[in-house]
Amino acid sequence: MMIKLLKHLFLLIFINLFLITVYGNVFSYKTLQPKISLSSAEVSIANTVSSPLFLLTILFILSIFIAVLAIFHFRAKNRIKKYEDENKSLSQSKKHFEAILSARNYELKSALRKLEDGKQLSSMFLNNLTHEVRTPLNVILGFSKLLYDENLSLEVRQNYLDIINKKGYNLLHLINDILTTSQIDSGELEINRTSCNINKLLSDLYKSLSNDERAKKNAALSINFVQSQSDSRSIVITDPIRLEQVLWNLLDNALKFTEMGSIEFGYRIDGTQIVFFVTDTGIGIEKENIDKVFERFCKIVANNNPTLYSGTGLGLSIAKELVGLLDGKVWVESEPGKGTSFYLTIPYIPVKSNFTGHFSKSFLANNSLNLKGKIILVVEDDFISYQLIETLLEKSEAKLIHVKNGEDAVEVAKLTANLDLILMDMQLPFLSGYEASAQIKAIMPHVPIVAQTAHAMNDDKVRCLEAGCDGYIPKPIDPDEFMLTIGRFLLGEPIVKS
Repeated sequence: MMIKLLKHLFLLIFINLFLITVYGNVFSYKTLQPKISLSSAEVSIANTVSSPLFLLTILFILSIFIAVLAIFHFRAKNRIKKYEDENKSLSQSKKHFEAILSARNYELKSALRKLEDGKQLSSMFLNNLTHEVRTPLNVILGFSKLLYDENLSLEVRQNYLDIINKKGYNLLHLINDILTTSQIDSGELEINRTSCNINKLLSDLYKSLSNDERAKKNAALSINFVQSQSDSRSIVITDPIRLEQVLWNLLDNALKFTEMGSIEFGYRIDGTQIVFFVTDTGIGIEKENIDKVFERFCKIVANNNPTLYSGTGLGLSIAKELVGLLDGKVWVESEPGKGTSFYLTIPYIPVKSNFTGHFSKSFLANNSLNLKGKIILVVEDDFISYQLIETLLEKSEAKLIHVKNGEDAVEVAKLTANLDLILMDMQLPFLSGYEASAQIKAIMPHVPIVAQTAHAMNDDKVRCLEAGCDGYIPKPIDPDEFMLTIGRFLLGEPIVKS
């Protein structure tokens, strides 16, 4: 820009020199002309025009005028350049925002597609869920009404009760799957690592699978459990509850899709990993469906087998999520018509101890606990739930005191100094079980309080323990867990039954 300005100044100087030259020539020419008599006015005008000062003034004014024109010219050019730069910048910004808008539109379209897919999956899930809930409810309600018939034989009545019990546990497993899925999605599912005897855990699963009605009725199916390690090497650190949940989902899946042949499961130690396997000779999975089996709500039917199998399609997806939380991985190998093998790994963290951390369980049908002389305060606002606890402890000869709210529980605790145990429901009228537990612990810290509640999430257990409870039993109450917990607090050690 400075170079251009200098050029214009040089041009102005050149013009000045040119004018001065012209002026000099004219002045010289006039001096050489013959004198002509003029009037005094004409002489005055002529002298003024021909005066050097006048000419220099005119020249200066012209220079200023040219300089102003030059300045305006440069300013105009600068403004034009500025506008061109701004226009170029705006054009680039426009392209940038168009690209962003295009990307956002793509994201919105993708989100819309996912939302539509989610709605379809949700609808599919609700349809499956409705079917899976109504089917066992139909059986439970139907056989419950049949039990009112006083003419039923003891054998028939027992058969009806077994059916009701089985379908009730099916509903419980369904609810557990839904809760687990919700916990996984919200990030609230916690892994509680402790000692676990793999041999005992798999042995219990083998008994459960062998006693399953589907396995009992199928003489063409054999179930085999492969124990590859001694008990001392099978004690590891993991979450036994989640590991059992994963393995049971795989075993239940194998039993569902295997009509004849065998189901074999077990484990081996491979360096720093424990490798579990569940192998069946069932219908198998088509190659194009291998990657879909771990998707939620996925229900794959073999091309040559149109049988509709029950289930919500959550089991395998939950298994994959849980194995990931256990720092492992899961995969599947299958051949249509020949069978399927599921594999999963978890870290092998051995425990050098005789403590197994996992007890085998069976219902204490003879109520062998001798609790004579023990006083148990049962805080339960639902009378039917209290009747269940009363029935479970009927033969133990323990003395039960029943109250229906937290305020009465605190008053009874103040008046009864020789309480041995308190079974506390947590959702109570007037004063909650959490507040009642805290107040009772302040009065008699030596008396154990066991929470028995329908709040069955991990956070609920933590909240119960923080409130002052010493133990925790989720509802619906498992008779095995209930009796084991009572024995641990009143007899000083766990009761292990097999």
